Amino acid sequence: MSKTQCPKCNVDIGLASVMKAMFPNRIMCPHCGTRLTYKPVPWLMIIICAFIYTLFLILVLSHTSNLELPNIFMNLAVNMVLVFLIWQPFDYLITRHLIRSCQLSIYEKAKNV
Repeated sequence: MSKTQCPKCNVDIGLASVMKAMFPNRIMCPHCGTRLTYKPVPWLMIIICAFIYTLFLILVLSHTSNLELPNIFMNLAVNMVLVFLIWQPFDYLITRHLIRSCQLSIYEKAKNV
């Protein structure tokens, strides 16, 4: 079985479904709608990537504040696009790591004892 194949409907969910999920335990199968997760979730790697991303984003946004844009809405739009574009390489690396080293399974909510 492929590392991107839904365990319920046996259809490949693809790279985009994993990348558009906010966290590795929030993946939805685009075919059957089942909530999926990768186990074990590499939280340490995700936290380190988020920290590096934040530092890089602060550096880039501090330099874009010097741009003389016509109005505040244009400045906001440029910053929002940069936030999205800068995250994409980090998201891709995390997704590739998940696909290579973790097992895709159906998400089961933790039960309170």
